[in-house]
Amino acid sequence: MAVDNTMRQLNLLLVLMNSQRPLTRSEIFNRVSGYAPFDSDKELDAAGRKFERDKTDLRQYLVFNEVSPSGDSQSTYSIDLEQSFFAEVDLNEDELILVSLATGAWRDAHLGQSAAAGAIIAGPEYRGGSNIFTAIGRDERYLKPLEQAIVQKLIIEFEYYSRSSNENKVRKVEPWRLVLHQEHWYLFGFDYERESELLFRLSRISADVKITKEKILNPSPQDSDPIEMIRSFQRTEEQVQTAKVRVPVADCANLRLLAKSFEESQSGDILTIEYDDAFSLSREIALVCDRVEVLEPDSLKERITKLIGQVLAVHQ
Repeated sequence: MAVDNTMRQLNLLLVLMNSQRPLTRSEIFNRVSGYAPFDSDKELDAAGRKFERDKTDLRQYLVFNEVSPSGDSQSTYSIDLEQSFFAEVDLNEDELILVSLATGAWRDAHLGQSAAAGAIIAGPEYRGGSNIFTAIGRDERYLKPLEQAIVQKLIIEFEYYSRSSNENKVRKVEPWRLVLHQEHWYLFGFDYERESELLFRLSRISADVKITKEKILNPSPQDSDPIEMIRSFQRTEEQVQTAKVRVPVADCANLRLLAKSFEESQSGDILTIEYDDAFSLSREIALVCDRVEVLEPDSLKERITKLIGQVLAVHQ
């Protein structure tokens, strides 16, 4: 029951925050999973009681605007974004790791995507002011084998997506350090293909990390600054693109959190998402591929189709 209440309140929050105008109670009941359907006055009254409890709970953290121009049936509801959120809090790398671990534990408690959404509800990053959401996303599954390889000083192999060649390749790497910078995890190590030190973004690793029995040969350089390498990489490779996807009302929270804007349509909400990493966005869309339609660009459609095909091939 507690999980149902949490998911319903998160859906209510997402619907209100994504609406460009205040919504009536009936509109909210139709859009938010957990209130409808109701085929009798008794069920409608039960939905109303749920809604009142949800408003009370959310008012502990948010400022609700409630207007009753002509009676309760026409009451409208919205969230005051300016008054509902605290000033942005800067976290250092150690604090981000702790947030990541806490969010992972919450997500494991069967809250799914709603938990991922809830992880950032209390901060301004929900409105696009920060990218902490990605930092506490799905990259952590590679941390354990990478940490193990670093401690044991063993060479690793993994399949990695390269933006320059636009394809996946198996890379052989001597792992040195794991680096968390802004919203992404990186592996700093020696790449045998390039024969030089290199950074790998964990979100672009497309298969399990294999730990070999080969010992590393090159010691970690003391005069290299991975953070500066990341900043240089970002300055030279950042190419922002725009995608448009159609999602059902009150669904696909992971994509709504990435959206810069949205517009309502009869067949769902059309989200506009700006991205500089097609691989990461493809993975997010693939998570909800049964409920989302990619409208543009065609290159993103092709990448998702290929990704889903690879997953199906593994499970056949």
